[in-house]
Amino acid sequence: RGVFLSTCGLLSTGSPRRLNKRPSVFSPTGTVIGEPVSVTAYSSSELGTHRFTVVSIERFEAVIDTAYYLARGTDVLRFDAIDRGVANWTDPNLDVSKLPAHAALIRLLATVQAAFIEGTE
Repeated sequence: RGVFLSTCGLLSTGSPRRLNKRPSVFSPTGTVIGEPVSVTAYSSSELGTHRFTVVSIERFEAVIDTAYYLARGTDVLRFDAIDRGVANWTDPNLDVSKLPAHAALIRLLATVQAAFIEGTE
């Protein structure tokens, strides 16, 4: 299990809404494997003073990966919470926010400071 951070560059327009397609986000188990995630799969979550775009990346073989995206200046930050060994990973009522890595990421994101988001640190 763990929490990971990566950045995604923007297209030349500089618009945070137009993300570079790499890395792609593919459908989790229960939909067509390898197909891009529908825009309706994304949700929005306010943590601390920032609004994140959230999507389930993977839910397969006891692994649950959820990504939180945050647009800033010229790129987008992607934070992943990956929980492994989830016994009830097939349960449609599973509250993934209670899983250890996911809960830790939510606590971390709620404390993110503006200087980090603006890229000054």
